[in-house]
Formats: sequence, structure tokens, C-alpha cells
Amino acid sequence: MNKTILALSLLLTALASPAAPANPPEAPRATVQECRAYWNISPAASSQRCVVQTISPFGPDGCTVTANCPYNGGWVTSGMTVHDKWELGKLKNCSGRLGTDC
Repeated sequence: MNKTILALSLLLTALASPAAPANPPEAPRATVQECRAYWNISPAASSQRCVVQTISPFGPDGCTVTANCPYNGGWVTSGMTVHDKWELGKLKNCSGRLGTDC
């Protein structure tokens, strides 16, 4: 009888304890510093004179950037979102627009 009461008590305790969260914790995101470091090595920033306006983390490991790039005697504002921060290092000034394939 005591074993039955103990087993019932353990079962009720287990049922009353909070359940595990339905969604796993979010993976660490890229930081603004990481996004900026990859932007700084891109051809758009290092040799093609694009000037970053905004840069921020996006999703689990991506970044979004808005920049002004020179084109045809003026400046064009262009934005780009990449899903892997290392892709920022490949961005080029494609006739005033940010891209990887010009």
C-alpha cells in the first residue's frame, strides 16, 4: 500500500511539473560587429566606395545592409539581405546596386 501511495505521489508530481518548451531556444544571432566586419572586407566597401547607412543582424546568421553607392555621377541607395554573414564580404557595387553577380 505504501508503495502504491508513493508511486501515485510521484506520478502526480510528474504530471504537475511544467512541460518542456514547445520551441527550442533561438540559436545565437550574428552581431552588428560581425556584420560590419564582413561588410568592411567586401569589394563594395573596400574599393568601390559604397558607404553603409544601416547594418543589422537578420535571422540566425545573416545580416541586412543598406548603403549608398556611386553610379553615373550620383549616389544610389541600395539594400541587401544575406542569410549567411560571410556573404556580405562578396558584395559589389553593381551599377549603384549591391549584388554578388554584376
